[in-house]
Amino acid sequence: MELLDLYSFINEHFPGIIASSLFIVAAGVWLGVKIKQLRHPRYFARFITFVILVLLIFNVIIIESTSLPTTIMLIVLLVIYSMTAYLASKKPILYSKKKLEYLRSLLVKGYSLNDERLFEKKPFYLIDYTENYEFQKLKAEHLRALERFADAYEVYQSIDDKKLFEEEIADLSRKKAFLLYTLGDMNKAKHYLSYIKDESEPNYLMLKAMIEENAMNLETASEYWQKALNVTSETKEPLYTSHDI
Repeated sequence: MELLDLYSFINEHFPGIIASSLFIVAAGVWLGVKIKQLRHPRYFARFITFVILVLLIFNVIIIESTSLPTTIMLIVLLVIYSMTAYLASKKPILYSKKKLEYLRSLLVKGYSLNDERLFEKKPFYLIDYTENYEFQKLKAEHLRALERFADAYEVYQSIDDKKLFEEEIADLSRKKAFLLYTLGDMNKAKHYLSYIKDESEPNYLMLKAMIEENAMNLETASEYWQKALNVTSETKEPLYTSHDI
């Protein structure tokens, strides 16, 4: 109803195509205000680009009086952009995805242990934040495998968490907490665990148990271990190893 009121107001005060163009821009602003998710850094620039493309395509169709096949082609291109932009905001796509999957396979198979410099140079085509984020995670895992825990922690620290989604922040916080536990900084490890909202998550419970064991709070540690076991038995999944944290 609010959009209809907005369209009526604009249509009353501006002529023809100007009114329609202003409405497209106003509708974009309205959606950006109403839908918080669109203001997330990973979505915002793509959403602005989408609104601009809608505006341009609309004006081309109206001003140039394009044929039906051309109009359909422009709309299809807009849909393809929308789908690609959404997928790219979530995870790497196309060749970047293949390259990152190849690097991950080297890590899983242990081949990266024979090449300490494997992640020293980032491929030039990893431009998008999501691609860089996945590369940095792989680099940190590589350093963990080499037992260069302080270097791995620095890599995690270099990641801009303002551009992460909530579940990614929890995952990154857990990884930082584990490395800090390994490095002996229990207070800082506890600090990063406080960012994890899902306190029934097995990895969270395991880390809490390990930290309490380190502090010789064995009864509390035992409670966390039991909670972790209860959760995994309910989901029928095994407890994770330290490499999975």
